[in-house]
Amino acid sequence: MLYQSVAGILVKNFKALSNKTWFYDWAALERMHVEKIGVPPYFQMGKMVENGRADYFVGEFPRVDDLSQYVDGVKFVPVPGLKIILPSSRHDVVLKWFP
Repeated sequence: MLYQSVAGILVKNFKALSNKTWFYDWAALERMHVEKIGVPPYFQMGKMVENGRADYFVGEFPRVDDLSQYVDGVKFVPVPGLKIILPSSRHDVVLKWFP
């Protein structure tokens, strides 16, 4: 199945936002066969969802208990039961001697 049902609603019926340069995020949405819009700045994604031009955006999980995040002053929360699995991981380089 290339899409998931969340609370009886098919995710493919909703419009997604992501940045086309986020290769793995965009590829995951392609595999899901959902309607999507490419939006470069992250804050613009929040504004588009808030204004009803899209239904959700793909974002990183912040380090808070409820996984919510604020984008340009608006609180967004994850969709319960929905996860998009990316075929890669994100790594940071950490140097012990970096000032």
